[in-house]
Amino acid sequence: MKKKILIVIPSLRRGGGAERVISNLSKILTELYDLHILTFNHFRDIYDFDGKYFTFNEKSKLWKKILRPLKIYDFIRYNQIDLIISVM
Repeated sequence: MKKKILIVIPSLRRGGGAERVISNLSKILTELYDLHILTFNHFRDIYDFDGKYFTFNEKSKLWKKILRPLKIYDFIRYNQIDLIISVM
């Protein structure tokens, strides 16, 4: 069974350097690992990637940002993630 890796990034929106790096990294990591990408915001124009994509699609409400760590924790437990890579 492949190890599960989670990459957490605010978004995969085109135009950002970190987003492009994650896009390229996902294409390499999916060959060896079961890759999950978690974003907080979803945009229509995103970089191409490999792996499973999940988004919280949060609006700019303060209380949603306060609850974000709990939602991430629940996501990690539910999907039985082995390694987490957080960007930005």
